[in-house]
Amino acid sequence: MSKNIRKTKTRASKGLLAALFSCSAIIGYGTYDALVDYNIEEAQEYSAHIDTPDLNCLSTIRQELKGDQYINNDHHDVLVIPGFFTNDAYMSRLHTNLSEAGFSPHNWGGGILGLNSADDATQLEHRLIDIYENNEQQKISIVGYSLGGVHARALAIKHPDKVRTVITLSSPLGLKDDFGNLDARVQEVYNSYDVKAEKMGLDPIDVPVTAFSSTTDRIVSWKHSVIGSSDNAENGLLTSGHITIPFRKETSQYIAERFSTSSNNWQTQRQKYCLPPKRPSPNT
Repeated sequence: MSKNIRKTKTRASKGLLAALFSCSAIIGYGTYDALVDYNIEEAQEYSAHIDTPDLNCLSTIRQELKGDQYINNDHHDVLVIPGFFTNDAYMSRLHTNLSEAGFSPHNWGGGILGLNSADDATQLEHRLIDIYENNEQQKISIVGYSLGGVHARALAIKHPDKVRTVITLSSPLGLKDDFGNLDARVQEVYNSYDVKAEKMGLDPIDVPVTAFSSTTDRIVSWKHSVIGSSDNAENGLLTSGHITIPFRKETSQYIAERFSTSSNNWQTQRQKYCLPPKRPSPNT
């Protein structure tokens, strides 16, 4: 009996802590959000990375993606995964914005993420399959915030036949410990999906992925969020602190633009906005 009481108290305290975290983020959003922008020195370092757009390209993308012009017409389904120690309520603003943009967002429905990685993985796999089966087996897009992005990537690795595209938001995909090994919590997530060791890194996978980072994020550094770039993997830059990412209109606009791209002709933002169009072959 005493053990059950202790468990109940522990869950209640964790739930209260998560609620306080959510409230503080929402209350502080108006003042803090007005101050954040690209950290210039960090942005310069970010843009010099081999797998990221340069500063001119980032500026072009930012100008192109202003406004609400990215309205999705196929209303495809999006699974939204919260971050560590947050829940569906914390992602409600993002849900609303995606819905207004023409998408069909779905909660993960498992309460607070991060209390048990194995349980989280089981819940998310069931949720993904349930959405897929109840929507005529149409592929689903996934957006994962913070630790939720690690789950999103693992789901796509394990179920590429059910996933259309993935977006991660300041996710610690490449976070290492002091010995250069993959962070224990990140490793634990991948282990929960039985993902093979060679797939745990930042190399491209079989599903298009956009990994958004922020140079003003003081919780998850962009250096731990960038992935290897390829024809179906890219990095993007947001102008938000970590806790306000799900609330920012800019975040929703960037996601809507990426998800509005057909999976059959998906291209990176750099290819779409910063590179000159390919000239037709003389023989065509």
